[in-house]
Amino acid sequence: MSKSSLSKEEYQEQQWGYVNLMMDPQAMQERFKNTTVRNSEEDEERREKIGELQIKLMGLIKEKFSTCLTKRQKEVIELYLISKKQEHMGKILGITQEAIFSRLNLAFKRLKQSCNKDPKIQELLKEIKRL
Repeated sequence: MSKSSLSKEEYQEQQWGYVNLMMDPQAMQERFKNTTVRNSEEDEERREKIGELQIKLMGLIKEKFSTCLTKRQKEVIELYLISKKQEHMGKILGITQEAIFSRLNLAFKRLKQSCNKDPKIQELLKEIKRL
């Protein structure tokens, strides 16, 4: 119940009940005995499985990266992934910041479309989401 629906006395009594419950381990155990808590081993196995799936997913995305992008788009994304600013990327590649911005958008859009069409990638994403 919310505090607003209780009188001051009822609220204080409720809070006192909670305090007493927390002070009595047996009463607390009885109250929460039906609460399901995941086993830490199960959580660890789940995290390991998700990690393995993410590694596979990254491998598939790298394959798509190498097949669906142009040489220049790959260069731009590689610089982007090592955290270069667009102005700096432009100086390195000898193009303007606007061209960098355009190529990044196009490359990410193309990579996303390619990944969305790949059944292996979609299956891995569904499995990760399920876990």
